[in-house]
Amino acid sequence: MLVVSDVADVFLPLLDGFLVTVQEARAVIDSLLEQIPQMFSDTRETEICLGPVVQAGLEALKAADCAGKLFVFQTSLPLAEAPGKLKNRDDRKLLGTDKEKTLFQPQTSFYQTLGKECVAQGCCVDIFLFPNQYVDVATVSEVCKLTGGQLYKYNFFTAVNDGERFIQDLTQDIQRPIVFDAIMRVRTSTGFRPVDFLGNFYMSNTTDVELAAMDCDKAVAVDFKHDDKLSEELGAYIQCAVLYTSVSGQRRLRVHNLSLNCCSTMADLYKSCEMDAIMNILSKQAVRSVVNSTPKAIREQLMAQCANILATYRKNCASPSSAGQLILPECMKLLPLYVNCVLKSDALQGGAETSTDDRAWLMHLLNSMDINSSGAFFYPRLLPLVISCCCLFVCLFVYVFPPPCPQGTLLSLDNPLSARVRNLVQQIRSQRSRFMKLTIVRQRDKLEPWFQHFLVEDKGLYGGASYVDFLCHMHKEIRNLLS
Repeated sequence: MLVVSDVADVFLPLLDGFLVTVQEARAVIDSLLEQIPQMFSDTRETEICLGPVVQAGLEALKAADCAGKLFVFQTSLPLAEAPGKLKNRDDRKLLGTDKEKTLFQPQTSFYQTLGKECVAQGCCVDIFLFPNQYVDVATVSEVCKLTGGQLYKYNFFTAVNDGERFIQDLTQDIQRPIVFDAIMRVRTSTGFRPVDFLGNFYMSNTTDVELAAMDCDKAVAVDFKHDDKLSEELGAYIQCAVLYTSVSGQRRLRVHNLSLNCCSTMADLYKSCEMDAIMNILSKQAVRSVVNSTPKAIREQLMAQCANILATYRKNCASPSSAGQLILPECMKLLPLYVNCVLKSDALQGGAETSTDDRAWLMHLLNSMDINSSGAFFYPRLLPLVISCCCLFVCLFVYVFPPPCPQGTLLSLDNPLSARVRNLVQQIRSQRSRFMKLTIVRQRDKLEPWFQHFLVEDKGLYGGASYVDFLCHMHKEIRNLLS
């Protein structure tokens, strides 16, 4: 084992043989993985560093003149005297106040600068966190965010409860299709143009989206501005071009062209709206506002957007009707429901059990979440069986009446119901980019309020209106806009 003691100026003590291929060095890799637990089992070090570790990995890729990905495993706040040192600034009393945005802003620019250096080399960073206390996710996640990487978090990790989830997440991360050193540019025909991009990436200018790595589980949202006339005869065209390096080292260009129809009436426009895509973008915009706005302003902005969309439809498209009747467009009749779910989500509001790190982690997830995943995240699916079953994006719950099952497992019984439930759980897990931990919730046990927190049409346990109350509030706002 080679030790670099100068963490302030990290360098590689070994160039040749530092990076190896799996085929040629499988035995060495297996041996190292077996030795790591013994090598550090008696360590008395209580302070760790993070910045120099990423810098060392970056230098290794630079020396090999190649792109790649770093897997970083972190247990606590980097308190050691080294670049990237952080302090514990957690203050949960600020959550929900006008000052909460300071908790979600990076406390140092070090990890942002490091992330930009990684992007230039095509070095993606994935961080696996195993915290028992505050680790300042808002700051350390910057290097993942800028490089297009992923952040995993396993609170109070134990091998018995979380081992399977960790192994499955790591396996999926390694096996999924991926490209490196990607640059994406979006072009349009005349009449409209891209004005905003949402996701986890880096932009050195206003047109190029740069990602150290891009995989099949990430999404980039693009906001277009209509600033000129569009022709119904010619339509509108969008081109998305991505220049990237394949896993085999080839530089390639992938181009997607999209032709869209144009319409001249508001009614046709509302008929073609994609509800899930709208909510994906609105939620990403709301999450981005957390670091520079107040919770009240974010809530008011979301509700104003919802009310304006529905009031415009009522004014320009709906048939004349009583002012006391709520008129919703067919394609957007669930808009109030979804907006209320976003407002009550842990990423934006959070309850007494949601820590600062948990909210920062959820915000990081939402930034790159695709449409299917965001729909399941904000509105958990409730699947009827002989027992009640609920699935959501981050965790998988099964709500049961006594008698109970062992926590975290479904017994394999020789009957149709057992087989159906196990197949359903497996099918849901296969549709998610992250492994969904199974949690058994028994009637009247301490986890029941936590389960009820995800019944999003009900009144929130930590604030937030029920769906019916929010619908009434939206109706009132629409009437005020039209009066």
